Amino acid sequence: MKNSMGKTILRGVILAAIIIAAVSIIMKLYKTPEEKRIEAEVEAGVQFLETQEQVDPADVQNAIQQIAIEKEQAAQAAAEEERLAKYNEQLAALQDGTIDVWSQFQDFAILGDSRGEGFRIFEFLPPERVLAVKGESINGLMGHLEETKALNPRNIYVTYGMNDIESNIGGGAEGWAQAYTEILLAYQAELPNARFFVSSILPVVEPAWSDQPQFQAVPEWNAALRAACEANGFYYVDHDATSAAHADLWEVDGIHMKSTFYPYWADDMIMATWQADANL
Repeated sequence: MKNSMGKTILRGVILAAIIIAAVSIIMKLYKTPEEKRIEAEVEAGVQFLETQEQVDPADVQNAIQQIAIEKEQAAQAAAEEERLAKYNEQLAALQDGTIDVWSQFQDFAILGDSRGEGFRIFEFLPPERVLAVKGESINGLMGHLEETKALNPRNIYVTYGMNDIESNIGGGAEGWAQAYTEILLAYQAELPNARFFVSSILPVVEPAWSDQPQFQAVPEWNAALRAACEANGFYYVDHDATSAAHADLWEVDGIHMKSTFYPYWADDMIMATWQADANL
């Protein structure tokens, strides 16, 4: 009797053990989604750590640097795109008349000869900021240094050339362009925060074209001036297209321009300023 009871108990214990083992196996085989996710993450972490043990630290550093470079390049590209969009928006507003060009002349000075003097004579701009003088060449430029320093302008527009050609300053185009930029460099040393926008020499039309053939050299002198400006970091403002489009706005002497030309001239100056702002 006792022996039979013991066997029964033993069979019960064995059966219970078998059931527990079966349940354990089933639980391992049939995990909840959350348990599976956690296990997968642990396994991935273990594999990552095992992989990192084989990685050269120099490769890791290079990869980090490359990521930083790519982020910086992306930021620069986005900034450039934003500047270009702003410039195009300003240009469209200028062309359709939404923006008044004269309102865009801020923190500036204009230096030059009688042509530049027109900005003051025709009352387009504040007279104290137009330092251009009739008959003046680049040889008179240094005489305005103290006046210019007193204004301390951000943007300086220079418009010399006609009297320089007439006097053959520098012995020709190359010598003149070199002398011109040397003077501007001296200005820049005194006004390090200023930007210099150098107007191309506006052409002459008849009768000056025939009566004063020395002015037929304007394209040659402009080519030398452009090269000198680019070599020294000054902004060269090309007015050739504007002059050709509005050649009917010259005075009867063929040298000076009517007041109606000045807004077009100013457009070129302001567009060059915006391009500099946009770093285009």
